[in-house]
Amino acid sequence: MEEETVFEGGGIDGGLTTLFSLLPGTGLIQSESIVDVTLGWIQFGLTLVGTIAFVAFIYAGFLYVTSFANEENAESAKKTIIWTSIGLIVILISYAAVSTLIRATA
Repeated sequence: MEEETVFEGGGIDGGLTTLFSLLPGTGLIQSESIVDVTLGWIQFGLTLVGTIAFVAFIYAGFLYVTSFANEENAESAKKTIIWTSIGLIVILISYAAVSTLIRATA
């Protein structure tokens, strides 16, 4: 016979309580508040995207250094550096906003 999952509690955090009981010890959910969990996942995502942008920045710098006399490759590398820099600034501002929200709700 199949075991039936019973959703405990109500409201917006009721499902989170059930999910928390289904995922014990995984470390995926550190709080019983949906706001805290959501902000934590957003912070994780921003950290991951920031790391990817940083690697893209390093790669663009490598392309620029190795472009030598090829002006087309140098221009492409410059554009990549500019857009990656803009992306990093947006990511850092977003990360700061989420960190502020996390501290404000704690």
